[in-house]
Amino acid sequence: MGLATAALARAVAPSADLWSVGLAAAPAWLAGFVAVGAPGGIGVREAVFVAAATSLPDGQAVAVALVARLAFVAADAAGAALASGARRLSGRGARPDVNLPGT
Repeated sequence: MGLATAALARAVAPSADLWSVGLAAAPAWLAGFVAVGAPGGIGVREAVFVAAATSLPDGQAVAVALVARLAFVAADAAGAALASGARRLSGRGARPDVNLPGT
């Protein structure tokens, strides 16, 4: 995640220090995982990243945080779509032969 975030930072700010940006992603992700009231750590991860990415100006850090969130959501959606398609092609879709309790 740090490497992906650093690559995105380099696209937004070509002079970004890849090490510091990549390392800033780690506490941001950790904070997002442990934030109980925020689904997917939304908002928490971005705020921690902006605070930790000291090598970027605030505006660029916010842009990197938002673009990274969008990129990771898009990657998750693409993975889910591919997995769903693979499951359908393999014939392992819904199993009507399974008896559920109460049916």
